[in-house]
Amino acid sequence: MENAELTVHEEEGDFFKISLSEKETPQAFKRRVEELMLSGLSEGEARHNAATTPVAMELFYDCGRGMFAIESEPLLHIGIFNPYTGFEIPNENLPAFPRPKESSVSADKIPIVPVPVHLLSILLDYMWQEEKKSWEELVFEQNRTKPDEYDPHAVTGHVFHIMKELSEILLLDTRFYSQSTHLTRRMLEELPSSLQVREIGNDRMQQIAELAEQFTKIKLHMPPGSHLDMEDQDIAEIWREELIAILHSQDIPQH
Repeated sequence: MENAELTVHEEEGDFFKISLSEKETPQAFKRRVEELMLSGLSEGEARHNAATTPVAMELFYDCGRGMFAIESEPLLHIGIFNPYTGFEIPNENLPAFPRPKESSVSADKIPIVPVPVHLLSILLDYMWQEEKKSWEELVFEQNRTKPDEYDPHAVTGHVFHIMKELSEILLLDTRFYSQSTHLTRRMLEELPSSLQVREIGNDRMQQIAELAEQFTKIKLHMPPGSHLDMEDQDIAEIWREELIAILHSQDIPQH
């Protein structure tokens, strides 16, 4: 698997290294520079270090698009890359990876495409058990070492932690659509009452999204097929009030 941008000889599940660049991996490059500056380096030193120190990646297989890689270092962040080009693959559901403008992709490059939530979920399912087993074995080994020899980064820095973080983001940011609005678990978490949003199943979340829109239209005496203008602050506030009322009527558990 090789082209002018990046050469990868390893097999699926293996690790390889990719060099960051401001042009081809802007998000990861920016994060690395910021981290290095926080550690005390000047901006110039941080940018040089970020450009010259490769990042470890782990390959996995997406049956629809071929091999992809999950960022394993620095271990504080999530990144999905296409090893054929070395480009980051943006995801509109992950805050750090917005959907690129069409004009930002040159015609002679493999297009950068958003990764759908359902595809990331499949990839997580594919990797979860094996990485979890590896992580548990590492935890067991670390607990057997002497306290002064314990290496917390060997456990907390494991790729399984990245997968758990990605799983958490997908859980909170998955959108449940009604006709003119959407709802996410993260939106529920931001409401005044602390709801156990992880206890709400997908079907129930979809029902809540639809009910909130229906009840808002009823309160505003709007036809069922009409569209809610959520840019209107009055309408948005009524929708929010109806949403909270639905949650209380649904007996959603609280912390």
